[in-house]
Amino acid sequence: MREPTLDVLSYYEAFFQPGMVDISSSLPGGQGSGAETSYPPATGLRSLRGLIAARYPGLTADDVVVTNGASEALAASALAFVSRGTPVMAALGSYPSFTSISARLGAEIRPGDGECPMDGVMLLNNPTVPGGQLLDVRAAARLADRLNTRLICDEVYLDLRDGHSAPAATLSRSAISIGDVSKPLGLGGLRIGWAATRDRDALASISREVQLLSGGPSTLAMEAAATAMAGYELTVSRLVESAAENAQSLFVLLDRAGWTYERPAMGWTFVARSRSGDVPSAGVLREHRLFAVPSEVFGIEGGLRLSVFTPPNDLETLLNLPHGRGTGTLVVLAKSPARGQSKTRLAAMLGEDAANRLAEAFLRDTMALALEANENVLVAFTPREARCDFERLAGRALLTEQPDGDLGQRIASAVATALDCSGRAVLIGTDTPDLPSALVADAFRALDDADLVLGPADDGGFYLLGTSRPLNGLFDGVAWSTATVCETVLANAEKHGYRVKTLSRWGDIDDIGSLSAAARRIEVSRAAPATRRVLADVKLEVLHGA
Repeated sequence: MREPTLDVLSYYEAFFQPGMVDISSSLPGGQGSGAETSYPPATGLRSLRGLIAARYPGLTADDVVVTNGASEALAASALAFVSRGTPVMAALGSYPSFTSISARLGAEIRPGDGECPMDGVMLLNNPTVPGGQLLDVRAAARLADRLNTRLICDEVYLDLRDGHSAPAATLSRSAISIGDVSKPLGLGGLRIGWAATRDRDALASISREVQLLSGGPSTLAMEAAATAMAGYELTVSRLVESAAENAQSLFVLLDRAGWTYERPAMGWTFVARSRSGDVPSAGVLREHRLFAVPSEVFGIEGGLRLSVFTPPNDLETLLNLPHGRGTGTLVVLAKSPARGQSKTRLAAMLGEDAANRLAEAFLRDTMALALEANENVLVAFTPREARCDFERLAGRALLTEQPDGDLGQRIASAVATALDCSGRAVLIGTDTPDLPSALVADAFRALDDADLVLGPADDGGFYLLGTSRPLNGLFDGVAWSTATVCETVLANAEKHGYRVKTLSRWGDIDDIGSLSAAARRIEVSRAAPATRRVLADVKLEVLHGA
């Protein structure tokens, strides 16, 4: 068979025109069921491209390619212009759809505050992300042209009304402007973006990559976007007016709380910092049904990205939340008792049903203890299929799936996730349902002066582990489920320079003997109500004879 000189995408792009009868069409009936659902041109509907081009003085519909959101436009641009060794200067806050793909292609990624590379790519955000400050894009375009570097400007927050902006694509023939309908018009679910440039060869390369990535947006979505773009001036004007009014209330509240911020020159976001430089953790925010992205995600330490549309009442809640490194995360390492995960040694003596009921009671009592603590709560669960079960049980807690690996790897992963939420983590299992809350509080207090806190268990393991640093090397050589676990961990801690504190001993439950001891403790303390109810039904002669 002779090798084709054109692939199917190239052939359609070269020769097919809307209105032709496509006798090669793979659609039932040959043509589709109407304009709204037929395949669009490779670059997008001309009507929508014309409305977009009208926002860029000097550009026409032929200078625009429509994409599935700005993210796809950035990804397609990376695929079109980056290869192994290409120097890429990426501004702070650059969207990962460009930088991640560039890295995978073998590009040389440089920080945005460095020197502009020759024969490479310069990726800017105008206005800046997440601070909303305007750049001198005209100077950047001149520099890029002089160095033969491709300027790609992410302008999704740029005000494209007359007299409000200077898009990169209007300042240099080779520059590329990336935009979308979601940021200026509040239509994120529509997923329509674009790339605009007077460089037709560059536009053809981007269009080609869009076709390979997704085939481009649906005709239906583009029709909706065209309707929205037709009212662009009025919609954006109203949003800008509303944002300015609401933002003023936010700034008053931030001033009263002593937070610092820089008012955005354009766009809908800005960065705010507390006096201490610490902010409420993700767990604390979730407890109050709030979500905010820490500015460090964008390379800026010690702040939160806030929207100018934040309701003032919600900002007041945020400003009154506890924050800083005094807030820790209590981690519960748990496995689902509803899926055959009960302890085999208990099941052998009590039967599978009783062992499963006990395991579920242990989990419920442990979760009650965790949710009553004055800390963030993270549940590291297994197996993956049990997520819905844990969502019903977790309350305000965050959830993370345990990875594959031995117990040490699973503990280290859960602790690392917790440390991302706050500066300190204390981890417990579900085998100590009557654990006193005072011991958990002692562990968090001990971390004021220690890097590592261990609660030794009666069987030679540990029932609690607290830390303020990653667990590097702590579990080297540990023989899990033996009487030497705690001893080995302490030796590793000394070797790696941990400052260690130990708590009082406590008994976890993993066999009939430790269950019997726990039953006697619970009878006296009246703790662990769920476990106490199940124990009342278990054969007491088995327990007391252990």
